[in-house]
Amino acid sequence: MDELTVKALLSTAPKKQIFDYLSIFNDAGIEVEDITFNCISDYYEAKNKKTEESVGAIINIGNDKTDVSIFNKGILIKNKIFNLGSRNVDNDISYIFGTDSNISRELKEKFALANKKYADSLETQEFENPDGEKKIVNQLEVTEVVEARLMELLKLAKKEINDLTNRKISYIIITGGISELPGFNYNVEEVFEPSLNASVLNLTTMGIRNNKFSSAMGIIKHFDSKMKLREKNV
Repeated sequence: MDELTVKALLSTAPKKQIFDYLSIFNDAGIEVEDITFNCISDYYEAKNKKTEESVGAIINIGNDKTDVSIFNKGILIKNKIFNLGSRNVDNDISYIFGTDSNISRELKEKFALANKKYADSLETQEFENPDGEKKIVNQLEVTEVVEARLMELLKLAKKEINDLTNRKISYIIITGGISELPGFNYNVEEVFEPSLNASVLNLTTMGIRNNKFSSAMGIIKHFDSKMKLREKNV
Protein backbone atom coordinates (compact mmCIF):
# COMPACT_ATOMS: atom_id res chain seq x y z
CA MET A 1 0.00 0.00 0.00
CA ASP A 2 1.42 3.39 -1.01
CA GLU A 3 1.57 6.14 1.59
CA LEU A 4 1.55 9.88 1.12
CA THR A 5 3.38 11.67 3.94
CA VAL A 6 4.30 15.26 4.61
CA LYS A 7 6.55 17.05 7.07
CA ALA A 8 4.90 20.35 8.00
CA LEU A 9 5.68 23.34 10.21
CA LEU A 10 2.88 25.35 11.80
CA SER A 11 3.62 29.02 12.46
CA THR A 12 1.28 31.21 14.48
CA ALA A 13 0.92 34.93 15.14
CA PRO A 14 -1.49 37.04 17.23
CA LYS A 15 -4.78 37.18 15.32
CA LYS A 16 -5.62 40.74 16.37
CA GLN A 17 -2.43 42.18 14.88
CA ILE A 18 -3.03 40.43 11.55
CA PHE A 19 -6.66 41.54 11.37
CA ASP A 20 -5.66 45.15 12.06
CA TYR A 21 -3.31 45.09 9.06
CA LEU A 22 -5.85 43.31 6.86
CA SER A 23 -8.49 45.91 7.65
CA ILE A 24 -6.13 48.71 6.60
CA PHE A 25 -5.48 47.07 3.23
CA ASN A 26 -9.16 46.33 2.81
CA ASP A 27 -10.08 49.98 3.45
CA ALA A 28 -7.50 50.98 0.83
CA GLY A 29 -9.05 48.62 -1.71
CA ILE A 30 -6.06 46.30 -1.76
CA GLU A 31 -6.64 42.55 -1.87
CA VAL A 32 -4.29 40.56 0.37
CA GLU A 33 -3.03 37.50 -1.50
CA ASP A 34 -0.90 35.95 1.23
CA ILE A 35 0.71 36.54 4.64
CA THR A 36 4.24 35.75 5.75
CA PHE A 37 6.76 36.55 8.50
CA ASN A 38 9.52 39.17 8.29
CA CYS A 39 12.16 36.54 9.07
CA ILE A 40 11.13 34.47 6.03
CA SER A 41 11.39 37.60 3.89
CA ASP A 42 14.89 38.25 5.25
CA TYR A 43 15.85 34.68 4.39
CA TYR A 44 14.72 35.06 0.79
CA GLU A 45 16.84 38.18 0.45
CA ALA A 46 19.89 36.45 1.95
CA LYS A 47 19.52 32.94 0.55
CA ASN A 48 22.17 31.26 -1.58
CA LYS A 49 23.36 27.73 -2.27
CA LYS A 50 24.90 27.40 1.20
CA THR A 51 21.77 28.49 3.08
CA GLU A 52 19.68 26.01 1.08
CA GLU A 53 21.90 23.11 2.11
CA SER A 54 22.61 23.77 5.80
CA VAL A 55 21.32 25.01 9.16
CA GLY A 56 21.84 28.66 9.97
CA ALA A 57 20.45 31.79 11.60
CA ILE A 58 19.13 35.15 10.44
CA ILE A 59 19.26 38.09 12.86
CA ASN A 60 17.32 41.26 12.04
CA ILE A 61 17.96 44.17 14.40
CA GLY A 62 14.94 46.37 13.84
CA ASN A 63 13.85 49.64 15.35
CA ASP A 64 11.91 48.23 18.31
CA LYS A 65 12.76 44.53 18.27
CA THR A 66 15.38 41.99 17.28
CA ASP A 67 14.25 38.91 15.36
CA VAL A 68 16.34 35.72 15.65
CA SER A 69 15.39 32.84 13.34
CA ILE A 70 16.80 29.38 12.68
CA PHE A 71 16.50 27.89 9.19
CA ASN A 72 17.15 24.31 8.13
CA LYS A 73 17.75 24.05 4.38
CA GLY A 74 15.62 27.11 3.79
CA ILE A 75 12.79 26.10 6.13
CA LEU A 76 12.05 28.17 9.23
CA ILE A 77 12.20 25.88 12.26
CA LYS A 78 12.59 28.22 15.25
CA ASN A 79 12.09 31.92 15.92
CA LYS A 80 12.45 34.26 18.88
CA ILE A 81 11.82 37.99 19.19
CA PHE A 82 13.12 40.17 22.01
CA ASN A 83 12.03 43.77 22.47
CA LEU A 84 15.32 45.59 22.05
CA GLY A 85 16.45 47.32 18.88
CA SER A 86 18.06 50.39 17.39
CA ARG A 87 15.61 52.68 19.20
CA ASN A 88 17.40 51.68 22.41
CA VAL A 89 20.60 53.09 20.92
CA ASP A 90 18.77 56.40 20.38
CA ASN A 91 17.52 56.33 23.97
CA ASP A 92 21.04 55.69 25.28
CA ILE A 93 22.40 58.69 23.36
CA SER A 94 19.54 60.86 24.65
CA TYR A 95 20.18 59.76 28.24
CA ILE A 96 23.96 60.25 28.15
CA PHE A 97 24.14 63.51 26.18
CA GLY A 98 20.75 65.11 26.92
CA THR A 99 19.57 65.16 23.30
CA ASP A 100 16.05 64.82 21.98
CA SER A 101 15.10 61.76 19.92
CA ASN A 102 15.64 63.42 16.53
CA ILE A 103 19.16 64.59 17.39
CA SER A 104 19.97 61.19 18.91
CA ARG A 105 18.92 59.38 15.74
CA GLU A 106 20.91 61.81 13.60
CA LEU A 107 24.03 61.34 15.73
CA LYS A 108 23.63 57.57 15.45
CA GLU A 109 23.03 57.46 11.70
CA LYS A 110 25.29 60.24 10.42
CA PHE A 111 28.06 60.69 12.99
CA ALA A 112 28.73 57.64 15.18
CA LEU A 113 30.48 54.42 14.21
CA ALA A 114 29.48 50.97 15.39
CA ASN A 115 32.92 50.24 16.82
CA LYS A 116 35.34 52.62 18.51
CA LYS A 117 38.30 51.04 16.70
CA TYR A 118 38.32 53.83 14.11
CA ALA A 119 36.39 56.54 15.95
CA ASP A 120 38.09 59.96 16.04
CA SER A 121 38.05 61.91 19.29
CA LEU A 122 38.98 65.08 17.35
CA GLU A 123 35.91 64.92 15.12
CA THR A 124 33.08 66.79 16.81
CA GLN A 125 29.43 67.57 16.30
CA GLU A 126 27.54 70.53 17.71
CA PHE A 127 23.85 70.34 18.60
CA GLU A 128 21.25 72.17 20.62
CA ASN A 129 19.67 70.38 23.59
CA PRO A 130 15.95 70.66 24.48
CA ASP A 131 16.75 73.64 26.75
CA GLY A 132 18.30 75.56 23.85
CA GLU A 133 21.89 75.15 25.07
CA LYS A 134 24.70 74.52 22.59
CA LYS A 135 26.53 71.22 23.19
CA ILE A 136 29.50 69.56 21.50
CA VAL A 137 30.25 65.84 21.43
CA ASN A 138 33.10 63.98 19.77
CA GLN A 139 32.80 60.88 17.63
CA LEU A 140 34.61 58.59 20.05
CA GLU A 141 32.34 59.24 23.03
CA VAL A 142 29.16 58.83 20.96
CA THR A 143 30.53 55.66 19.37
CA GLU A 144 31.29 54.17 22.79
CA VAL A 145 27.62 54.53 23.72
CA VAL A 146 26.46 53.02 20.42
CA GLU A 147 28.96 50.16 20.58
CA ALA A 148 27.97 49.17 24.13
CA ARG A 149 24.31 48.70 23.16
CA LEU A 150 25.13 46.94 19.88
CA MET A 151 27.39 44.46 21.65
CA GLU A 152 24.58 43.75 24.11
CA LEU A 153 22.12 43.14 21.26
CA LEU A 154 24.49 40.81 19.42
CA LYS A 155 25.32 38.85 22.59
CA LEU A 156 21.61 38.44 23.35
CA ALA A 157 21.02 37.25 19.78
CA LYS A 158 23.86 34.75 20.14
CA LYS A 159 22.34 33.44 23.38
CA GLU A 160 18.96 33.07 21.67
CA ILE A 161 20.54 31.01 18.88
CA ASN A 162 22.07 28.68 21.47
CA ASP A 163 18.71 28.40 23.25
CA LEU A 164 16.76 27.76 20.04
CA THR A 165 18.85 24.91 18.69
CA ASN A 166 21.71 22.56 19.50
CA ARG A 167 22.34 21.80 15.83
CA LYS A 168 25.57 22.84 14.17
CA ILE A 169 25.16 26.35 12.82
CA SER A 170 26.84 26.82 9.43
CA TYR A 171 26.08 30.52 8.94
CA ILE A 172 24.72 33.57 10.71
CA ILE A 173 23.51 36.56 8.69
CA ILE A 174 22.78 39.88 10.39
CA THR A 175 20.57 42.54 8.82
CA GLY A 176 18.57 45.61 9.82
CA GLY A 177 19.28 49.28 9.20
CA ILE A 178 21.73 49.63 12.08
CA SER A 179 23.96 46.95 10.53
CA GLU A 180 24.88 49.62 7.95
CA LEU A 181 26.84 51.61 10.56
CA PRO A 182 30.57 51.78 9.70
CA GLY A 183 32.51 49.21 11.72
CA PHE A 184 29.53 46.99 12.51
CA ASN A 185 31.37 43.98 11.07
CA TYR A 186 34.02 44.39 13.79
CA ASN A 187 31.33 43.97 16.46
CA VAL A 188 30.13 40.82 14.72
CA GLU A 189 33.66 39.41 14.66
CA GLU A 190 34.10 40.09 18.38
CA VAL A 191 30.85 38.37 19.42
CA PHE A 192 30.66 35.36 17.13
CA GLU A 193 33.30 32.66 16.75
CA PRO A 194 34.86 32.24 13.26
CA SER A 195 33.38 28.74 13.02
CA LEU A 196 29.87 30.25 12.95
CA ASN A 197 30.62 32.16 9.72
CA ALA A 198 28.76 35.24 10.94
CA SER A 199 28.47 38.08 8.43
CA VAL A 200 26.49 41.22 7.68
CA LEU A 201 23.98 41.02 4.85
CA ASN A 202 25.13 42.82 1.70
CA LEU A 203 21.99 44.04 -0.06
CA THR A 204 23.05 44.94 -3.60
CA THR A 205 19.74 45.42 -5.43
CA MET A 206 19.88 48.62 -7.47
CA GLY A 207 18.13 51.51 -5.73
CA ILE A 208 17.74 49.91 -2.28
CA ARG A 209 21.27 49.14 -1.18
CA ASN A 210 20.53 49.39 2.52
CA ASN A 211 19.80 46.54 4.92
CA LYS A 212 16.79 48.31 6.40
CA PHE A 213 14.97 47.23 3.22
CA SER A 214 15.91 43.53 3.45
CA SER A 215 12.46 42.40 4.63
CA ALA A 216 10.66 44.50 2.03
CA MET A 217 12.82 43.21 -0.83
CA GLY A 218 12.77 39.64 0.46
CA ILE A 219 8.98 39.52 0.66
CA ILE A 220 8.79 40.35 -3.05
CA LYS A 221 11.13 37.47 -3.86
CA HIS A 222 9.22 35.14 -1.54
CA PHE A 223 5.90 36.05 -3.12
CA ASP A 224 7.32 35.63 -6.63
CA SER A 225 8.61 32.17 -5.68
CA LYS A 226 5.21 31.10 -4.33
CA MET A 227 3.43 32.34 -7.43
CA LYS A 228 5.76 30.30 -9.63
CA LEU A 229 4.89 27.18 -7.60
CA ARG A 230 1.23 27.96 -8.29
CA GLU A 231 2.07 28.50 -11.97
CA LYS A 232 0.92 32.10 -11.80
CA ASN A 233 2.59 35.11 -13.38
CA VAL A 234 3.06 38.32 -11.39
